[in-house]
Amino acid sequence: MTTASLGEPGKKRAAGHQPNRFVAFLRQRWLPLLIVIVALVFIGSNGQTVTVHFFGAHFQARLWLMLLITAALGFLAGWLFQSHRQGRKAATGGPNRS
Repeated sequence: MTTASLGEPGKKRAAGHQPNRFVAFLRQRWLPLLIVIVALVFIGSNGQTVTVHFFGAHFQARLWLMLLITAALGFLAGWLFQSHRQGRKAATGGPNRS
């Protein structure tokens, strides 16, 4: 066996032995995917109507809809903050030290 066939770091693989891109994606992103699946199951199992109080406004809505909106806002905030951090890191030329 050669070092390339053993998969040592820094060694190129033979042309016929490229890893599946989907499997590589799952290996890198398994935890966020698991969190999304658990969140969707949780949202789907909460279908009752609730009264929402928001800045003095009161209205009724399905709990799954409120949970979905909250999850989407959390995702959006995380994405925006990540983009902001990457922009600051690129502008300073190094890791963010704030």
